[in-house]
Amino acid sequence: MAFLALGSQAAKETTQQVESEESSFLEFYCQYSTFTDPGDHEFMYEGLPDSLAELCELIENQTKYQYFQPKYLSAQSILRALHKSESSGLMSVRKPKDRLPVNCWHRAILLTSILRYKGIPARVRIGHAAYDESEVHFSHAVCEVWNQGEQRWMLVDPSFGKVDFSQEQFDYGYEAWMQLQNNEIDPQQYGSPKKRGPISIIGKVPLDLACILGAEHSMYEYSPLIEGYFMNPKGFTPAPDHVNLLNEISELMEADDADALTQLRKIYESNPVLQVTEKLDFEKMRARLRKQ
Repeated sequence: MAFLALGSQAAKETTQQVESEESSFLEFYCQYSTFTDPGDHEFMYEGLPDSLAELCELIENQTKYQYFQPKYLSAQSILRALHKSESSGLMSVRKPKDRLPVNCWHRAILLTSILRYKGIPARVRIGHAAYDESEVHFSHAVCEVWNQGEQRWMLVDPSFGKVDFSQEQFDYGYEAWMQLQNNEIDPQQYGSPKKRGPISIIGKVPLDLACILGAEHSMYEYSPLIEGYFMNPKGFTPAPDHVNLLNEISELMEADDADALTQLRKIYESNPVLQVTEKLDFEKMRARLRKQ
């Protein structure tokens, strides 16, 4: 009887520990990061709606799409620019001339920042989306928002106003890599109109990893893992040890729990090749696009 009581107590303590770890795990995604911190423009979030659909619409009404936009690299810089053009803040509808030129990453950053202000766990995810019947999976950034009632992450895309859409429509960075390793996908269907192929898949794994670790770098940045591509685009393949590293972190990203997060942070910090430290040369990119 004492043995049973001890087992019951141990089970209770284990359950409490798991719940504590899960709580800490989710709390991490309620905290501002360097990229999602609104800074002295946090006041612009006061009185915003709670509805995800309304927040997506609000963000869409503040911005207009521009593929190349390296100017605003944080929620604070986005909010500062919006406030400068219209002092009343995040209006329900902004005049087209006053809408800020941004891309999907900026919108995901802004929504994540707003939700964290509200105390809702949210994070940016980088990967590839497939929203129509074509086979193309385009480079994209979205949000994951914690559904407390159902105890799960749900996908929200403020660029297209999609709330809690099917995960079949979005490939996380690690997912496409694992599918590529298993020869389950055609890599030429992944990327942007001007840059498709394995490089789009490989490059997004470290970016997506950085996002879940609280460093939501934009898709204008990259890790040294793909540096070789820029020197030899046609002949680039990742080194065998880099392939093993990508496989290891992909398995942990798929686990997506407190323990995996701890292990991923250790791997990221101890492997400079994974760390997102480089920036794209936009002048070279524009010149290359003009030649195509």
